[in-house]
Amino acid sequence: MHPALSIIVFTVTTGLGYGWLALAIVLDLTGIARWHDQPSFLWTAGVGVALIIVGLLCSTLHLANPRNAWRSFMRVRTSWLSREAVLAVLFFPVFAGYVACLLADYGVAAALFGWLSAAIALATVFATAMIYACLRTIRQWHTPLVPANYVLMALALGGLSSYAQRELSETGGGAGIAAVVFGLLLLALAGKLAYWLKVGLPEERTINAATGFRMATVRLLDVGHSSGTFLTDEFGFQVTRPMLVLLKAVALGSGLVFPALLVANEPGVAGAFTAVALGYVGALVERWLFFAEAEHVVRLYHGQAAV
Repeated sequence: MHPALSIIVFTVTTGLGYGWLALAIVLDLTGIARWHDQPSFLWTAGVGVALIIVGLLCSTLHLANPRNAWRSFMRVRTSWLSREAVLAVLFFPVFAGYVACLLADYGVAAALFGWLSAAIALATVFATAMIYACLRTIRQWHTPLVPANYVLMALALGGLSSYAQRELSETGGGAGIAAVVFGLLLLALAGKLAYWLKVGLPEERTINAATGFRMATVRLLDVGHSSGTFLTDEFGFQVTRPMLVLLKAVALGSGLVFPALLVANEPGVAGAFTAVALGYVGALVERWLFFAEAEHVVRLYHGQAAV
């Protein structure tokens, strides 16, 4: 598939925002790293919400007519895109309720709104991933590992941000956050390796399978065009194998391995923010690969032997 920069930035940035706020709330509610003062809480809430808004705005850049974005809310019963849109909007009033209750010291209400905010945040990331995972026509996306990887990457990036914020404010709880973040980075690493292993297995779909003819070999006699079309441009993207290997190494190294090593060695403020920057860059590369490696079955009818 053709990687669209706006969608890549959207999925990574909103994932970072939702993952950061969800994890910070859970860490506070479970007592692993409670909010130590009001400015720290408001700073985290403000930056997290800003990241989500920026990401959501980026998603509209992919639309031919952004004024029709409201239509994404109209098919909640059948469309993961609509569910994602509804959940993304629903998060804001629920999270505002959590902020208000926490500042007013309404303990029970704050806990209720907090757990609900975290659940909606992760559900939004899950719904975003399911937009792709529900497509049977793209073998590389139609797997439960896609939503699992989206959620794990969001939590890992959010964990790095939460850890960096703690280091900046020089408060307690850093050791507990470091352990949680290190574990999330390892889980995200394992999930990504499992995904690449699965999509790399010999499960290619051929023109025979696409047409349903099993008794003889099907040959495509005419692709129907002499130059590129919308389908070949949008659903076809070629990346050389050496480039794929290099980009995968960058995605794993920058996005997960190096940040995990930094967190494990208590890097201080500069190292913590370096881990966040590396994680974000690695996540962008990983998401670019997610789209670039995907092959739609329509390519079988435009000359490709298998997808």
